[in-house]
Amino acid sequence: MDVGLSPSKDVKLEEPADPAAVVSLVANKKADIANGAEPQINDGIKKGAWGEPFYSFTSLGDYAYSVVM
Repeated sequence: MDVGLSPSKDVKLEEPADPAAVVSLVANKKADIANGAEPQINDGIKKGAWGEPFYSFTSLGDYAYSVVM
């Protein structure tokens, strides 16, 4: 809103129930940008839906939702 965009006219927010759907939305040009977490971020890069994210971190593979201490 600070730059003159109206949320009701200038953007369409998609909120899929399945977080994995963000990869398909971007890959199929139904969305221009997505907010996601692992493992969807690396999945989107591998499938060519997007390049490196705005904020990148090391992939934790199978441990993405585990506690690392």
